[in-house]
Amino acid sequence: MWFSRNSGRTWQDRGLQCVSFSGVRDQSPSGQAVHEVFTRAVPTASISTQPHQGLLPQVPTLFSSGQPQQPDTSTHRIGSLQVRLSPVARWQWDFGDGAVLDTSAAGSRFPDRLVSHTYRSAGVYEVRLTTIWTATYTVDGQGPFTVEGTVTQSTSTRIVVGQGRAVLS
Repeated sequence: MWFSRNSGRTWQDRGLQCVSFSGVRDQSPSGQAVHEVFTRAVPTASISTQPHQGLLPQVPTLFSSGQPQQPDTSTHRIGSLQVRLSPVARWQWDFGDGAVLDTSAAGSRFPDRLVSHTYRSAGVYEVRLTTIWTATYTVDGQGPFTVEGTVTQSTSTRIVVGQGRAVLS
């Protein structure tokens, strides 16, 4: 519903409304309710590497967040309203040796090398992943509207990068 106090020179968006003989009812879900649904809907991260063990310096290690690159749109009920949520993520990787990567790629398995890192020396590294989710939603087919705020998830894992040696036989 749009409202004007000055004969249409300026307009104010009053949100989704339902007009009936009994009056006007607000039809927009609260921002907090949509954000709560959004928080529950995003998949959690679980860092994995390829290879899973036997990581070596100077050999690329592939990383995956364990999250889908493009999550499916999901449908939820907030009160009597049907809300379709469309999340989008960015991944921020800290590989533990000073190298970082900010990407729109979730990571995956070989041969995809979108999220890979080459360690220069052997050691134990703390890999940190931060996933930042934003989303849009529709309400009963109206929209899209932007979900206010983000959902930020963080996880970490330790990886061991060994030392390879050549052996002559």
